[in-house]
Amino acid sequence: MENYYDLLGVSIKSSQEIIKKAYRKKIKQHHPDLYSNKGIKEQKQAEHITKKLNEAYETLSDKVKKSEYDKNIKVEPKKPDKTYYNDKKENNYYYNTNNKKTNSNNNTTQNKKTKVNNNKTLFEKLKKYNNIIKVKLPRDARPYMYFDEETLKNIVMNKPKTINDLKLIRGITDYQMKNYGQNIIKIVLGLSEYD
Repeated sequence: MENYYDLLGVSIKSSQEIIKKAYRKKIKQHHPDLYSNKGIKEQKQAEHITKKLNEAYETLSDKVKKSEYDKNIKVEPKKPDKTYYNDKKENNYYYNTNNKKTNSNNNTTQNKKTKVNNNKTLFEKLKKYNNIIKVKLPRDARPYMYFDEETLKNIVMNKPKTINDLKLIRGITDYQMKNYGQNIIKIVLGLSEYD
């Protein structure tokens, strides 16, 4: 029997809300529409994974099915994956703690420094773009028309690759999504002229 908890990346004690968030995040990563330009093999694999994710979510979201499933499978409790949003305890927003650890301490330290530098660079690019937005806005512009520093930090931490990912970031308004969303994605992906 397949372990649905491992498939969704949650623990057996996770709440319905966490299971739902994990499911949505995984389904976005493996949705077959993302693989329409790829080969048939990748499309079939994406369809298979999506089918398994739907099956897992259907089972774990229903209390009756979940209790039956829990009786039939032996699961070791583990900590759930870090949620999509930032933890308040995290002191340094430039460094994402989900980095892969290497055997060598030097490599790990170098990876951390590189990641910090990359995130600082991305933050500076976003700040530069935000200043350009502020200059173009009228003097009586409302705060929701441009990004505050906390929202920029959230963008750096989550590195959205699509508009849908950007919508999930705390602090983004509909006005910002409509007017600046595409440019923010381009900056994060390194495709922008604001380098």
